[in-house]
Amino acid sequence: MDLTHPGLALGLLVLVPLALWLLLQRPAPQDDDQPDGLLVAHLDRLRRLPRYRTLARQEVLWSGVALASTVVVVVGAVWLAGRPMAMATEDEPARPGDLVMCVDITPGNRPAAVSLLAQARRMLPGLEDQRVALYGFQDTTAELMPLTDDRGYARDLLHDVQTVLSDADSGASTANAGDGLVSCAQHVDERADDRGRAIVLMTPNASGAGAIHSLLDAAEYAKEHDVRVYALVPPGAPGAIELRTAAEVTGGRALPLQGSRPLERVRSLELERLDPPPGPVRKDAPVLPTVLVVTGLFGVVLTGLRGVLR
Repeated sequence: MDLTHPGLALGLLVLVPLALWLLLQRPAPQDDDQPDGLLVAHLDRLRRLPRYRTLARQEVLWSGVALASTVVVVVGAVWLAGRPMAMATEDEPARPGDLVMCVDITPGNRPAAVSLLAQARRMLPGLEDQRVALYGFQDTTAELMPLTDDRGYARDLLHDVQTVLSDADSGASTANAGDGLVSCAQHVDERADDRGRAIVLMTPNASGAGAIHSLLDAAEYAKEHDVRVYALVPPGAPGAIELRTAAEVTGGRALPLQGSRPLERVRSLELERLDPPPGPVRKDAPVLPTVLVVTGLFGVVLTGLRGVLR
């Protein structure tokens, strides 16, 4: 157990007893017309009486109780002022998560997009309580699959999107990753504050003609809305450096698109984030000093009542 404010506790531990000692050193005011005490004849004989000795021992005992109780109160109060802390192991409950795939579907990137969707279909049975969504962007961004936890519906819809992208005509088209990322981030469910939110951004390019948002601006927007971005970068992607930087801004990371099942890796990273292992945390530990203060106050009150009632 340690203290959050050890300097404060140490200062009070010195100043409080010093103040009490100085207070006790003040001479009591005396009246010259009154004797200093009660004059009693044969005081030495009185002190030898058994009853007097018994009462004297009781007074010494109760004075000791009062002094010890006062010390206990002071020590407990100083301890509390220092805000005692203790280390404890805490296992936070796992949070559910949302995984939004934000995919560049320009003609040159469609084969990679089809491969990614095949990975997503194979991953669906192990998602447990995670929801998935799919957005495609080129000139504009379109919702291809809404956020859902229906595995059968998601599997069929991903298959349909694969088929459409495989059969689509090739042509000239450009996409801007910044605009696409902002659009995908805007569709993440912000009302689900207890859920983890992540976007898988798959594109080889960081910018395009006529862009409204740069990739770095889009990453800052995602960060402000508590959305983590994972960038899946195809081999030889011209925007690899920008994509890696943008992902790291949000707390995510960039992963190579080919090999080692990158979508599975993203899912593993999200599970580690949303269900971290038990770890040590510092918590307030006021119980013991509070018990000391209460015990000391009980002793002070008890000795005070004895003096009033006797």
